[in-house]
Amino acid sequence: ANRGGRNHYWTNAWDAATLPAPKPDKINQHRYSFKQIGLAVNPPKHRTQHQLHIHIGNVPSDIRKKLLDHLPHHGTWSNFITIKDKSCVMKYIKGKNVPDVFNEVSQHAGEQKMQNLGIILAGHVDKNGHLDGFIILSCEDACVEKGLDYTCPRH
Repeated sequence: ANRGGRNHYWTNAWDAATLPAPKPDKINQHRYSFKQIGLAVNPPKHRTQHQLHIHIGNVPSDIRKKLLDHLPHHGTWSNFITIKDKSCVMKYIKGKNVPDVFNEVSQHAGEQKMQNLGIILAGHVDKNGHLDGFIILSCEDACVEKGLDYTCPRH
């Protein structure tokens, strides 16, 4: 109900996952990969907290491979694919600006289905590893936070 106009939830979460913290100079040597980052929002019945919140983690390589194997053309939604035994669709949006994720999903699925959808936003990179777009994954009745990896392989 409060999504009117463009909101910045997803942009702020993406920035939190990708911008180096203002810490010692060594933090700038840290190389993250845009292709690893995943943001997830569970539907209300799969939330561990009462309020909407965005999980920040990594998209595991098996899920990323499946996304890339079925990547739709820019601006179109895919046919249904199965990820972790859940029925999902996805959309690729070219560009470096975080898309308006909730509105993209709502326009495709219909507002009446939004309360039953788990959503993941993942970065897409070009052959040089530069961010060139985003993948929105929308899964029916899914606790999508479980699809992300929260380990820190660098430590």
